[in-house]
Amino acid sequence: MSLIDRGKLLSQLSDLWLAMSPNDMDSDEVRKERAAMCRGIDVVMNIVLQLHTENGWKRGTPDREGIYLVRLSDGRMKFMGYAKNLMELEPHNFVEEHAGWYMDDAQYGIFEVTNVTHWMAMPEPPEEET
Repeated sequence: MSLIDRGKLLSQLSDLWLAMSPNDMDSDEVRKERAAMCRGIDVVMNIVLQLHTENGWKRGTPDREGIYLVRLSDGRMKFMGYAKNLMELEPHNFVEEHAGWYMDDAQYGIFEVTNVTHWMAMPEPPEEET
């Protein structure tokens, strides 16, 4: 059984891209915001296309700190950080030193996420052209 249906995910991302695309009725500011959102969706779509959706997924926690693509228990996928000591990131949000997955929110700061079921390392960036 596959963790995600890559075709369905790409279709949903494509629909989202179309819904967020700038149009002539938007103000300049809204058009710029929509264009930025579409660029972000493009990045996610390219990553999904590069990922091998079954063999690249791992359970447990990674050996190194960093940003990873994770799958949550409700089936959503997100980019999240993994840290060996969450207190070093945001001391007043944690009562003891421990490793864990986290997200950084503008309103709430860094908070722990405990419903990660699988993770995958980010693909290497393309080589620089000379």
